[in-house]
Amino acid sequence: MQVTPSIFKAYDIRGVVPSTLNETLAEGLGKAFGTQALAEGQTQVAVGRDGRLSGPGLSAALIRGLVAAGIQVIDIGMATTPMLYFAANTACQSGIQVTGSHNPKDYNGFKMVLAGRAIYGDEIQALRQMMETETWQLQDGGGVTQLDVLADYTQRIVGDIQLARPMKIVIDSGNGIAGASAPGIFRALGCEVIDLGVVRDEPAALEAAFMDAAGRSDAIITSGGVSVGEADFTKTMMRKLGDVAFWRIAMRPGRPMAVGRIGQSLLFGLPGNPVAVMVTFLAFVRPALLKLMGRSDAALPMLQARSLQHLRKKPGRTEYQRGVVSVAADGSLCVRTTGNQGSGVLSSMVQANGL
Repeated sequence: MQVTPSIFKAYDIRGVVPSTLNETLAEGLGKAFGTQALAEGQTQVAVGRDGRLSGPGLSAALIRGLVAAGIQVIDIGMATTPMLYFAANTACQSGIQVTGSHNPKDYNGFKMVLAGRAIYGDEIQALRQMMETETWQLQDGGGVTQLDVLADYTQRIVGDIQLARPMKIVIDSGNGIAGASAPGIFRALGCEVIDLGVVRDEPAALEAAFMDAAGRSDAIITSGGVSVGEADFTKTMMRKLGDVAFWRIAMRPGRPMAVGRIGQSLLFGLPGNPVAVMVTFLAFVRPALLKLMGRSDAALPMLQARSLQHLRKKPGRTEYQRGVVSVAADGSLCVRTTGNQGSGVLSSMVQANGL
């Protein structure tokens, strides 16, 4: 089959629908991924999708391809990328999320996990070559089951967090699929949630939402919209309505982050990629919220450990690599990275027990 090589990126597959990415390509990807999955002993693959209008058709085509290859598909429907990774870590070990990430609405794409590891680099190019040559292997035995993971996903989060006092928070999902699950998760944590609904990526709509939120809450947290893309308006609105304390920090992941105030409310504009959101939340939002709650123990514990690998970083920039800390035979602490450190590779965070 004919594909556009440029859509096969380092960490995912991403293109414009339908000119460079369409249902034919999605079905071919399903056949190729399914072939590779079975070759590694993986018989089940979870599939999820974000809220883009092109998502249902692409997801259905992807599932057709996987089933044709003999895969048992676990369809979790509309879900966030972290929810898909959760399914691919609990219900099975492999998964594909149909998502355009932070790109404009005419984009879509695929993020993939196979046998517990993120697919990237040469493995993505190998899938492309299999699709181009149509050397996939099709067989009977495939099928589809539906699974709602939200309850288990919520319980996993709630089991790890305990609030020191009740909080009133505003949730703005940045016109993303997180708006369908985030309010319920935060309510389960004991927060009073002010749900602004789905806010369009338009300056006037964001301005109205931010003003409403600032009048009713202590803190506002958004994700996406703080970079320099054509639909990134969050920083502009912060500057217009209040002030921006800082933006674009010398940190990886998480460089396109903005912090400021609108009225008396703190506003945290987090990046769009999932790992960058988690790291910036731990580094900046968590300590700020704990201080607002009256806690004095805001700092996370710092440990000294010996690295089992050579680590490189850009001078002048703080880098948070995801790692696994363990105890050596002599009782000292050692640490190794979780592998691929891309800001879109949430599995690197799932496997880690430290930064």
